[in-house]
Amino acid sequence: MQEEIKQRVLETVQQLKQVNDIDLMAAAYAAGMTVFTQYDTVLTETGEPVSVRDALKFIAKVIQEWKEEQEDKSELNTVES
Repeated sequence: MQEEIKQRVLETVQQLKQVNDIDLMAAAYAAGMTVFTQYDTVLTETGEPVSVRDALKFIAKVIQEWKEEQEDKSELNTVES
């Protein structure tokens, strides 16, 4: 499920990266939670239920990693110019 959430969130932010940050974040969280809520129960590898809070934390991590990657690309473009 994590890979599916990650893929959906990344697709969303790539499509909407030109909108303001608040709209981008809202869309990314919505995309990730759409995947999470498709399942009656989501379990960890150890069989424990995944809470909504944990799903939101994972989505936040994916968004943060994407933002850092974008900043790194931006810095590279600045250095190369």
